[in-house]
Amino acid sequence: MNIILLDDSRNIQLFDKDSRVYSHVRDVLRMQSGDVFDIGLINGPRGKAEIQAIDDYSLKVEINWGEVPERERNVTFLLGLARPQTVQKQLNVLATLGVSRMIFFPTERGEASYASSRVWRDGKWERHVLEGVEQAFATRLPNVELLDSLEDATCCLDGDVRNRCVLDNYEAESSLRAFKTRSDISATTAIAVGSERGWTAMEREQFRANGFVFAHMGQRVMRCETAA
Repeated sequence: MNIILLDDSRNIQLFDKDSRVYSHVRDVLRMQSGDVFDIGLINGPRGKAEIQAIDDYSLKVEINWGEVPERERNVTFLLGLARPQTVQKQLNVLATLGVSRMIFFPTERGEASYASSRVWRDGKWERHVLEGVEQAFATRLPNVELLDSLEDATCCLDGDVRNRCVLDNYEAESSLRAFKTRSDISATTAIAVGSERGWTAMEREQFRANGFVFAHMGQRVMRCETAA
C-alpha cells in the first residue's frame, strides 16, 4: 500500500501490535521513532504521520492532516456477477483507477450462488476496495452495491448519467474509442461489463431500452476483470 487509510481523524493515535497499521509500519516499512509515513482519512484528507513511539506492543503517531483530494472520475460500473476470484480483482482494480460507483448484479447466464459467496456474505469486498484505494495513494472509496437484477441496476442510475455504454463483442455498434469521442466523457458515465458467459438477448434489450450504446475494444475476447 502507498498510503494507510483510517476511519479516525484524531491527531494523536495509538495502534496495538495486532492492528494492520502496526504490522505495516513495523514489518513492511521497518520504521522507527521519528520516521514519517503517509496516512489518510477515508473519504477525507491525506496527511503525514510521525512515529512518537514504537515497541513490541504498540505504535503511537502524531498526524498532521492536509487537504481533501478532489474527486477524480464520475464513472459508474455495472458489473455482471462473476466468480468470487474475478469479483475480488474487479473491486481492487476499479477502486485503484478511481471509479465512483460499482453496481454488481446477477446475470441470466451466471451462477446463482455467486451472490451468496463469502466475498459478499462476510463483507470481504470492503477489504479489496480499501486495498485498491490505498494502492492509488487516494482516500475516496467508491460506493459498492449488490443488487438483485440488471433491471434494478439500470433503474438506480440517476437521470444525469448521460453517457451509457455496454461492452459486447457480438452486437457492438462501434468501438469504445468512438463512444468516447462522440460523448462528453467528463459528464457522468455508466459502463456495463460482463457477464462471464456473455449477455443474453433479453439483457441486451434491457440495455437498449435504458439508453445504452453497445461498444467493443477490438476483436479479442477478454476476461471480465481485464475488460473492466
